Amino acid sequence: SVEDNGVGISEEYHESIFQPLFRLVSGEEGSGLGLSIVRQILRSHGGEVWVKSTPGKGTVFHFSIPAQ
Repeated sequence: SVEDNGVGISEEYHESIFQPLFRLVSGEEGSGLGLSIVRQILRSHGGEVWVKSTPGKGTVFHFSIPAQ
């Protein structure tokens, strides 16, 4: 997992953030592709990525990759 102690992500966006070109804040830097690409790569290897976040407390991105 990867964790931060930033502003957090509201639960209503937990699935949207993995969509191509999605950005939580309009006008922010970045292409909006990063998390979409991460999910695509993990799924192509039989894995998954998901988020747990509390606004005002931070975000944790968890991921799994099956052992071969």
